[in-house]
Amino acid sequence: MHMRKINRIGIVGAGDMGSSVAAELRSNGFDVTTCLEGRSTRSRKLATRAGMRAVDNLETLVADADLLLSIIPPSAAAEFARRIVPLVEQTASKPLFV
Repeated sequence: MHMRKINRIGIVGAGDMGSSVAAELRSNGFDVTTCLEGRSTRSRKLATRAGMRAVDNLETLVADADLLLSIIPPSAAAEFARRIVPLVEQTASKPLFV
């Protein structure tokens, strides 16, 4: 079995839960990124406090990640997956998408 090395984790959803997960990952040495495009001032503050590195758009978030975590409300998950999967398929990094 081939084990994939994971260093860079992209998180979609920098709200309460996403920023908490990011802070824990950062405390364990991972580089954590997020895209704050269209996000509220509150989410931006939470992301900053958690040590998340912001990128300009979803394409960059996907391209920079070894692992991509979607931490969003279940009601938005299916629509988001339809939007993000083509980006995952197009990027050379081919991050794991959870």
